[in-house]
Amino acid sequence: MKKILIILITACILGMVKAPDTAHGYNDGFQKRELSAYLSNIPLNAASKVKFLPAADGRGIIMQSTMGLTFKTVPVSEDIKYQLSFRARQEGLETLEENPRLAAAIFNIKSLHPYYQLVFFGENGKIAKGRSPVFAMPFGALHEYVHVFYPPQGARLMQLAIGIPSKDSTVYVSDMKLSQHVDDGVININPKFELGPYNYSGWKGFNEADGVHQLYAEADGKTVLFTGFTAFSESFPLKEPGTYRLYQKGSNHVRSNGTHLILLDDSGKEIGRIIRKLSRSAKDQKENLYGPRDDTFNFVLPRGSSRAHFWIYNTTIFDLSLTRVGDENAYQDLMTKSAK
Repeated sequence: MKKILIILITACILGMVKAPDTAHGYNDGFQKRELSAYLSNIPLNAASKVKFLPAADGRGIIMQSTMGLTFKTVPVSEDIKYQLSFRARQEGLETLEENPRLAAAIFNIKSLHPYYQLVFFGENGKIAKGRSPVFAMPFGALHEYVHVFYPPQGARLMQLAIGIPSKDSTVYVSDMKLSQHVDDGVININPKFELGPYNYSGWKGFNEADGVHQLYAEADGKTVLFTGFTAFSESFPLKEPGTYRLYQKGSNHVRSNGTHLILLDDSGKEIGRIIRKLSRSAKDQKENLYGPRDDTFNFVLPRGSSRAHFWIYNTTIFDLSLTRVGDENAYQDLMTKSAK
């Protein structure tokens, strides 16, 4: 009987963190058309500010709002990589389609445009450290927002908040979905920036003094990130000991201190760091040859490491990938092969 009870409890917990259900409102397409089914902290005048409308393209229901929206919390696990997606557009303010320069104000910049943010809560119900940056929503046509994330350390609940700072703007939201993200085994988020030039998933902040960091599309359509003076990522879990591989492709700029992989223990304290530079010769520097370079570094994860994050200085990044390639014995095998 005890074994059956343990199995049932374990199954319930796994179901909570790996497959959020429609009870939390993130996966049912707003079919209930009731504010109480989706929102928390509903003001008395909400019914006059939020409406449910059929989507013009026939894809379910759209929530139209002239007030900020705080969605219900959903259980999450700090070791799981999630994907939250929804379609949205705004009207009443200048759009990115009208002014492409608004792309420079998508990440964590206060403006009058609507924005979204993820807020996380710990077991005690208090806001956990590591709430996401603010992401502006300047598109005038329905745009699919895809946010890939790990909850911060200690987080047990996640909540989506959509802010509407201007009384002149209206937001339309539909097709909201939350699921476990499926990838090719890379630990960090969006390693090749395949989510596009408007998507900062995985990044927590930049040195705001220079104001020049940006995602941008190359001539071949691939997205790259210029860090400005510094960029730092969200933290991500390191679930197992063993041999890891750090791969990067990019261009260091003048006075770059390279890429720092900062290793953290269970308390969030730094216990070590790996520093790699995309080195270039004095001749390259003199001739201003700043094409992308590759760098691969294999290492055994130091004992006590449970999470990590990146700090990167003055670099244009094409690819930044951390993967686990085997147990601790795999490191010696890799070194033997490279020596041949």
